[in-house]
Amino acid sequence: MEFVVVGAGAIGGTVGARLLRDGHDVLFCDVDGEHVAAINEHGLTIEGPLEQFTVEARAVVPADLPAPLGAVLLAVKAQHTEAALAEVGPRLAPHPEPAPAGVRSVARFVWLRSGVAGWWDPAEAAGAEVGAGALLGTASDLYGDTIEEVRAPESGVLLFVTTSPAVQAQGLLLGLGAGVEPLQPG
Repeated sequence: MEFVVVGAGAIGGTVGARLLRDGHDVLFCDVDGEHVAAINEHGLTIEGPLEQFTVEARAVVPADLPAPLGAVLLAVKAQHTEAALAEVGPRLAPHPEPAPAGVRSVARFVWLRSGVAGWWDPAEAAGAEVGAGALLGTASDLYGDTIEEVRAPESGVLLFVTTSPAVQAQGLLLGLGAGVEPLQPG
C-alpha cells in the first residue's frame, strides 16, 4: 500500500520519513514547489534530539497527485485543510473491501468558521454526532461574555474540532461531515 503524505513539513515529513525508513511506499505532496524539488533531489533529512537520518523520497505538488489515492495522511496546518482536501478528495479511491461495522462515509464536508475574534470553547468533541441546530461551541470576549454561538447548520459527524482557545475572525473552528451513510464497497 502506498501512503500519500499531504504536507511535507515537520509533522508530515517526520511521519513519512519514518514510514519510508521502515520499508513502506510513501509519496509526499506539498504546495511549495522548491521544497518538492529539494525532496526529489536530496531526499528528506530528519534531525531530532534522539536521531538524525536521511531517506530517499518522492514528492509532488498537489496538481501532480496521481489518482486514485489509497491511504492519505493529512499533515497540514488548520488554515490549509480546506484547500488540501479539495485537491485530495476527488482523487480518493473507492473502498475496495467491505468496511468494518460502524465505518461510515460522508457526502460532503461543511467548514464552520468563527465570525468574530475571541476565546473558543467547544461544546462537542471530534467524533460526536450532532443534529441540525446543535450548539457546537461559543466564542467569548476577554471578560467571558459570549459574543457568538456556533451551531450545526445540518446533521452530521464532527470530523475535527479546533482546540486552540484563541480564534481569529474567519478562523476555522470545526469540520462537519454531512450526509453520513454506512460505507459500501466501491
